[in-house]
Amino acid sequence: MALTQLLVAGVFAYAILELLLIVSGLILDRTLDYWRVFAGYVNPRFFNHVQTLLIPLLLGLLGWSAVRGLWRGLAAFALVANAFFLLLLMGRATLLALVVGLLLVLLWFGPAGRAYARRFVLAFAAGGALYLLIIELLPWLLGMEPVPAFRELGERGSIEARFYLWRIALDMIAAHPWLGVGPMHYANQFNGEAAHPHNIYLQIAAEYGLPFFLILIFVLLRWFWRMTQRLRQHLSQTPDALALGCWAGLVGALVDGAFSGNFVMPLSQLWILITVILLLQRLPQEPLADSGTTRPSRLRLALWRVGLTLLLLAQLYVLVGAWQEFRQTPVRIQGAQEPVGATHYSPRFWQDGWF
Repeated sequence: MALTQLLVAGVFAYAILELLLIVSGLILDRTLDYWRVFAGYVNPRFFNHVQTLLIPLLLGLLGWSAVRGLWRGLAAFALVANAFFLLLLMGRATLLALVVGLLLVLLWFGPAGRAYARRFVLAFAAGGALYLLIIELLPWLLGMEPVPAFRELGERGSIEARFYLWRIALDMIAAHPWLGVGPMHYANQFNGEAAHPHNIYLQIAAEYGLPFFLILIFVLLRWFWRMTQRLRQHLSQTPDALALGCWAGLVGALVDGAFSGNFVMPLSQLWILITVILLLQRLPQEPLADSGTTRPSRLRLALWRVGLTLLLLAQLYVLVGAWQEFRQTPVRIQGAQEPVGATHYSPRFWQDGWF
């Protein structure tokens, strides 16, 4: 519960900060700088990646009986604020991910799904009202011009860019179907748009090959189906809105991953990991068959030890190489364009993250 309170306090504080920055920018500067107002994110779309998981988690927390009183109010405020931020940024992939998660929750989880849907609708209705108040009414009262949208809903530039990036990934798959072009090597071919295809599935197939991709998809679907069955059984015995919110968030992340870089950006990677851990923690453990009589053989234990030792040595090897690169001043990226007006190179998976 303490970790839950820490999470709620953090997202509430960030919501307050962002609302203050947006309102003060409109009042004092008579403008809304989307690229600078979301603290901690160099691109507002990175914030949308986090919201794909954060909003379902907040919906789950509001339905969880352990969250009461003040903490429930803070979570509700943070949820409405995040609905407003999402409508403000018009993150289409995140909106699609949330809607797909909502529909599957309604389809598979009965009364718990309907309760989740009610909270979802109320949150976005309140977020829409906040949008009208801050983005429409406030500028009108200040005598300002209407606030321009960050992205128009029907804007085609980013859609066409994705088709272009996906075409490159498909060409790589056709040229290297068995082993792929190599991990992170999509960025080896400069394309002028992005160092990843904004589709985690095409990226894995292009970089690791189709056999690896098919095995990974099979394992992922099998694991997710087992989690779904366990969650349905769990909810039939014990109400657990938080577990359902985690499940919906992971569905959203898988949908969002088909259109964005949420699986390659560090903050959204962290939120995906947090959500997986929370879901596993909420679900009851599966009983082990014949746990009292069946013991792992010596050979199996030895293989596990060898495998873990090799994994540790590989990680140490990577860390040694990374430390040597880190000590270079400045870090050199051969063949990359010099960043205009910048004093350092951007992160690996961004404009200057080419080989």
